[in-house]
Amino acid sequence: MPTASHPLKNPDPRFLATETLVDKNAQYVSSRVDKSQKRILHRLEELSNDYAELSTSYTELSLHETGFVSTAIEKLRQAANTSNKEIRCMPDVKDQVGSLEAQFAEQVQEYAQYTQIAKQALQYRRMKHIQLEMISEALDNKKSQLRSLVRIEDEAMRLEAAMNQGEVPGSPTSPVHELGSDDDYDADFETRSIEDGFSTVETLPSKTRQEAAPEDVHYPSGASASAIRASHSQSKKWSSPRKLLSAMSFTLHGMIDADPEATRRNQIRKLRESIEELEKAMVATKEELEIISENIQEDLDLFQKRKESEFRTMLIAYAKIHIKYCEEVLQEWWGVNDQIKAHAQRISDNTGAFTVAPDLYKGKIGANAEEASHLMHQLDWKTAVGELEELTEQLRQAKYPNIGTIGFCVGGGLSLALASKLAETRHPLKAAITCYGTAPGDMFDIRNITKATPVQGHFGGQDKKAGFSDPAAADALEFQLFNNKGVDATIYRYPEQGHAFMNDDAWSIEQRKELGFVGKATDPKNDEKSVRDLAWSRIYEFFTQNLGDHHMEGIEEDV
Repeated sequence: MPTASHPLKNPDPRFLATETLVDKNAQYVSSRVDKSQKRILHRLEELSNDYAELSTSYTELSLHETGFVSTAIEKLRQAANTSNKEIRCMPDVKDQVGSLEAQFAEQVQEYAQYTQIAKQALQYRRMKHIQLEMISEALDNKKSQLRSLVRIEDEAMRLEAAMNQGEVPGSPTSPVHELGSDDDYDADFETRSIEDGFSTVETLPSKTRQEAAPEDVHYPSGASASAIRASHSQSKKWSSPRKLLSAMSFTLHGMIDADPEATRRNQIRKLRESIEELEKAMVATKEELEIISENIQEDLDLFQKRKESEFRTMLIAYAKIHIKYCEEVLQEWWGVNDQIKAHAQRISDNTGAFTVAPDLYKGKIGANAEEASHLMHQLDWKTAVGELEELTEQLRQAKYPNIGTIGFCVGGGLSLALASKLAETRHPLKAAITCYGTAPGDMFDIRNITKATPVQGHFGGQDKKAGFSDPAAADALEFQLFNNKGVDATIYRYPEQGHAFMNDDAWSIEQRKELGFVGKATDPKNDEKSVRDLAWSRIYEFFTQNLGDHHMEGIEEDV
């Protein structure tokens, strides 16, 4: 097998481009994406530690204060502690770090491994291609050697045939012994080497043919050219030690290669065997390369399709995790609980909207009806609406121009209050929904809402919250909205439902029974499912029509 650094002389253009792309992707994922997400996780962990230290510091500081100052410091401590819980893994909180690791970081690492595997597969194919080229080059070299040896063998056979007939090819009238005279001349010329410097060579004068005639040696007709040369070499006179060494070297060579004709024939036979083996290896390697190329191309095409889909899934998960982290979930009168978070997630999943649920209770949650009532009565509506107005402005600056609101219970009233407040500005809400809640008329005039803000309402026919969400309050809201010229308002009533009928988790259902919103012997989760599904379908359609398609942006305010 060739080495990885061996050059490929004739690369396949298709795979050459693929190798470049895979190398680029592998380098980008390993050096940028993977490192970036690891750095984000590390910084989130550091931020969580900072919040934990801040919470501890506020706790210690609150011990040295009393009254209003102590209460304010305690709120700061709770906020810092909540932020710490949202980031770090806690038994009862979905942590951002854990979600990022499971849904994004691990996926990125797997993709990085896939790119390395693809890179190795392409490298293996490249090595196989190089191997095919090396076999082809070796085959060409062997064939060239074979042609050279065959040509020499043919020349030797013609020479031997001519000598056996007593003639030299090209000189049919020359006797054999005249060849020796020419050999003497050649031998004498060859001994004049550069090493001898020519000056130290004593060249004996050559005899004429007549003088040499008595000394002519007659050879058998079957004598080979090498035997004739060996006989001639005995009569040479050496005038230099280097010539003597050359003669010894020639003699040793003759001893080692006593029969050059047989050696040449063996070489020809071995070359033909090698050529046959190389041709078989070349055919097999070429077939393997074709199969490998086909399989790798299929895998790369599949990898490309899955890469696009998986990267889209990873990036969506990454965005949703950060959206969840940025949610400050606003509550019903209970505070920020799992039910409100579920409402926010449901809207985001079914409309594609970017949902933000502000926490107007600043992290506090009512554990029972008494605490929840206390928190709600402490809420300053004008301050709360002012905070929501600031939030909408921040969202617009963050390139979210289409903003709609939805609220439950108190949040429904805040949704209408914000719509009436922003109707007086250049940026009214694009949609406003209330679920069993209205705004106090002495603070907010719903009649300010214009046709720029479509309104939708959902009220239960068995709701007992007089003046706030009962049928009379729903009728009053409908009357006010319909008297506004051009306002698109739809108020839906669900005759058999009581207050908070959109809540379906176990804790919320238990609280509804305790407060008398539903009968204790009923099963609201199953009995009201069809009603909830109908209400949610209307909500999804309303947001989709007024805020845009699946990539719309919206703000959800749940109280």
